[in-house]
Amino acid sequence: MGFKRIWHQTDVLAALAAGATVVTSGERLARATQLAHGEAQSAAGATVWDSPEILSYDAFLARLYDGAAGAALDSGKPLPRRLSDAACEGFWEQAVRASPQAESLLQTAATGREAARAWDLAIAYRIPLERIAAGDEDAQAFAAWSGHFTAASRAEAWLEDARLADWLATQARSGMLSPPKQILFTGFDELTPQQRELIESLRAGGSAVRVSKTETVPGPASAVRRLEDDAAAEMRAAAAWTRAVLEREPTASIGIVARDLDARRTAIARALDDALCPAVAAGQEVARPYEFSGGMPLDSYPAARTALIILECLGHRVPFLSVSHLLRSPFLAGAETERDARARLELKLRERVSEQIGLAALGDFAAASSGTSRLLTLLRSLQEKAAALPRRQRPSAWARDLSDALTRAGWPGERELDSAEYQTVMALRDAVGALVHLDGALGAVTLGEALSRLRRLVADKPFQPAGLDAPVQVMGLLETAGLCFDHLWVMGLTDDSWPAAPRPASFIPPRLQREAGMPHASASLELAFARRVTDRLLASSPTPIVSTPDGEADTQLRPSPLVAAVPLAGTLPFAEVRPYRAQLRAEFPRAAESYADMRGPGLQGGEPTPGGTGLIRSQAACPFQSFARYRLGAKPLKEPALGPDALERGNLMHEVLQAVWTELKDHAALAALDLTARRALAERCATQALSVRTRKLPEVYTPRVTALERERLASSVTAWLEKEASRPPFKVLESETQHLLKVGPLSLDTRIDRIDTLSDGGRVIIDYKTGQVDVGAWLDERLDEPQLPLYAVGNPERLAGLAFACLKPGEMRFAGLAARDAVAPGVIPYAARKNPPTQAPDWEALLGYWQSSLAALATAYAAGDARVDPKYPETCKRCHLSSVCRIHELGAPEQEDAGE
Repeated sequence: MGFKRIWHQTDVLAALAAGATVVTSGERLARATQLAHGEAQSAAGATVWDSPEILSYDAFLARLYDGAAGAALDSGKPLPRRLSDAACEGFWEQAVRASPQAESLLQTAATGREAARAWDLAIAYRIPLERIAAGDEDAQAFAAWSGHFTAASRAEAWLEDARLADWLATQARSGMLSPPKQILFTGFDELTPQQRELIESLRAGGSAVRVSKTETVPGPASAVRRLEDDAAAEMRAAAAWTRAVLEREPTASIGIVARDLDARRTAIARALDDALCPAVAAGQEVARPYEFSGGMPLDSYPAARTALIILECLGHRVPFLSVSHLLRSPFLAGAETERDARARLELKLRERVSEQIGLAALGDFAAASSGTSRLLTLLRSLQEKAAALPRRQRPSAWARDLSDALTRAGWPGERELDSAEYQTVMALRDAVGALVHLDGALGAVTLGEALSRLRRLVADKPFQPAGLDAPVQVMGLLETAGLCFDHLWVMGLTDDSWPAAPRPASFIPPRLQREAGMPHASASLELAFARRVTDRLLASSPTPIVSTPDGEADTQLRPSPLVAAVPLAGTLPFAEVRPYRAQLRAEFPRAAESYADMRGPGLQGGEPTPGGTGLIRSQAACPFQSFARYRLGAKPLKEPALGPDALERGNLMHEVLQAVWTELKDHAALAALDLTARRALAERCATQALSVRTRKLPEVYTPRVTALERERLASSVTAWLEKEASRPPFKVLESETQHLLKVGPLSLDTRIDRIDTLSDGGRVIIDYKTGQVDVGAWLDERLDEPQLPLYAVGNPERLAGLAFACLKPGEMRFAGLAARDAVAPGVIPYAARKNPPTQAPDWEALLGYWQSSLAALATAYAAGDARVDPKYPETCKRCHLSSVCRIHELGAPEQEDAGE
């Protein structure tokens, strides 16, 4: 046979033509079988045909149960109630909580889930509970939980999925089940004992059942192997090969198989986008010619994420990032009509709120903003709903209340949903509805417990919107069972990961798992499993390609021994893949002219230049950074923190110290106070500064935060006053005073923290710092810390020294340079400094050196200098402008042009 969509395609299609029901190992194979049948019918000239019976194994069991339920209903016999997966886990969790071991467990919910999985395996592989109970302490605990679970199951007449096949087998043998006359099982790498018994029971019930053996090789294959530099090169090579194949054979079926698909999903998608649909990089919506198997957690989809945030708002304050998501989400009432107004509100909140915010506060902000009336309406409605919620109720009642809350919020919005969004909305509604199955397992619960259960429901089960059958299928190793491809690329089969290390199931003794042949129970079973999967993969395409990375970081990698014998490939077809910008340049050479423009318009003289000393610091770090921040206004958005952020805490310290020295005025007044009086002074000034903040920013300065800040400020200022007391006598000449500094062509509006006068009339300029300080940063041509040098050249009269006042707890000290000795502890004479700049051998020369260096920076800024010229590599790591200056692209143009 030719290599079509599925293994044994001729046999499967013949069975379908004879009226058989085909049962596949999974949904992907069922869909591929449906497509193969449809293509065969079209090729035969048919225009319409009956839909064949093609079911995944789980769907087949559900179909049999529905048939048995109908028969039981007709006969009046009782029918066991099927237990949903969520309810089953809930009952297992209940069994764990009721056990003596519960007190020593950190996560009873997670333990319940693991116990439910162990139960499924014990039933499927026929491991008796009495043998498990003879194992270690964990196994004995599991056996006790199982007894609790089975007793409750018998009492309530439950039927969980683990025992569904057994119950159906009993019904088939007793004649109470009418199975299909012909059944073909296909795509199963290995049948469990439970599945084999079900098949025998179906045969006993009158069905003709056949099982397609995956060991049968469907046709000749000629595999080749590729060795790539690393995992990223491996993905790029697979993407370039895929494009070359599609260009040559547009209708070909292509499979890309990755051993660790979950971890590499995003990187593989990026490589495929670059190769197959580069317009995605330009923000265009294009139909991607590939699709991934499996799915992602439902809560990773925007529509579902919005719904969960809405519901979280009912119970408590939520993180600001969640509120930001809501304000920008299109899945709320009025999202389209109020989009701009909500964006403005979000910016305002960034300046005014703490890390968390509640419905009431958010509603107050919306009420004070223009253009957000619909947002205010839905927030007030949600507030009303939250106030009316009971403390505890059954999950089914919570399901109704949560659905009502989503309706009040106008979810899923006013615009028309696309197919994927619609499917996401329906899946989320199903998840909320699934709470009704938990009444018996959980009883009455709080809102927090109901939301926690809902979050688990949407996080545990992968979701993928149904789409078209794309020509390129990206899959994990296990999802390829029963599938065939015209072309296949398998990546990541290295010797350190394939065969995988054994992963015995929890709670079942490993010896019993090995005896039963359970998957992942031992190294020999893993080897046998990996060999079966590898052999099947290499037989699933006429010319499969197996690739491995040569290394990753500093680790040398080798191919898995299961593929090491596959011969290395000669020449493979690879399409030239270039980034979007390079592709545009190649396709439109005349339009894509290069023009280097590294200068903006110069400044007009006159008014003070906004930006202060930060402008000069930024110009020294990188001219483009300074131009973008202070000329274009490209500053990062403020990120609310839990309580005041570092900048706000620093400002508070400045205000408290200003109030302290306004009262003290000089060293003599400080020396006259004992420790208790100094502490009282610090507390009084801290209270005064915080009282203003609590009125202006109540969301940030809650009573608890205010108390903590008062203690922090009082303790730090008291400790700092001890350092100040050890100085030679001084008077505070100025504190937090505005100065207009002239530097080069710029006039900078600055605020000097403090200027002290010494006993000989010399002056010391002091700058408070709550972080690390480095005096050496004053001595480069492009000064890393130009603030104090700027103050020095702007106030040279009788200047005796410059000093950082480091207020960092545990590291409080002065650090600076001076014209002479005995200015302050830690402020050293400049003449004593080793290796001064050659242009500045003494203090007077240093002031002149600063004058010329700072004037050069100011002149460059005023002239519009906007070169992308960072001083250090670390400059870019701390800068938020890389997407604007494109420093990484500019640094490697030849690689970009080569398609690297």
